[in-house]
Amino acid sequence: MIVTRYWQGKTLSEAHRQHVSAGLQRRRTAGLPVGRPKRVAGAQWAGGWPKGVPRPQEQAEKIQAGLRRRREAGLPLGKPKGVPTVHSEETRRRLSAALRGNPKLKLRPHPRGMKGKRQTEKFHQSLASRLLASAKAQSLHPNNLERCVLAFLIDAFPDAGWKFNPGVVIGGKIPDFVRSDELKVVADVHGDYWHRHDDRITVKKRCQVFAQAGVALVVIWEREFNSKPWLLTRRVRRAEKLSQARQGGKVGL
Repeated sequence: MIVTRYWQGKTLSEAHRQHVSAGLQRRRTAGLPVGRPKRVAGAQWAGGWPKGVPRPQEQAEKIQAGLRRRREAGLPLGKPKGVPTVHSEETRRRLSAALRGNPKLKLRPHPRGMKGKRQTEKFHQSLASRLLASAKAQSLHPNNLERCVLAFLIDAFPDAGWKFNPGVVIGGKIPDFVRSDELKVVADVHGDYWHRHDDRITVKKRCQVFAQAGVALVVIWEREFNSKPWLLTRRVRRAEKLSQARQGGKVGL
């Protein structure tokens, strides 16, 4: 006897077993499939049923009756692609009543609703606090690659005071490493997996954001650091010269 997944491992009463067995026997006598046909690999599905497999007569008649009613009412037989669903007034009232009766449901406005609108000062303060919390979390939980890069920076530039970002946010961006001296130079290490979708344009835009704030950003990729770590030293020295040319006085981060 076929038992659904819900009843697996459970004991059915004798009356229930006889009722199920009688139903299955009636389907066998009528030539109907006992259970839903299994999905065949590569088979096309239409409406939750494998294409080419006949439906039960009762279900087919029900579908044909529904299509006949839609033709008589002049309604489309299927929903066109790209056309939003339009509910009737009765359906809208029922949905509204169901939503009001569900206290756990939280409706969130669509993000497009803020397009073209100016954010309030409260929104900017909340965004700044979230960025600061994210920066602090990154400094408390660095990964292995970030530890290796920091150790390399400390060995190559012992007087610069390189350290993990303690919570510095520059232009809405969070660098990985900052310095304790007077030069405005920060560094980022991009992992090959987490930044696999970044291209030169993305990195250039990030550098421009830091440049507008008067800070030189050094970017090193994981594959570059593993094969040619001296590239990091060269880029840091280049950023130091750029920062010295920009600065007129000693201003720390």
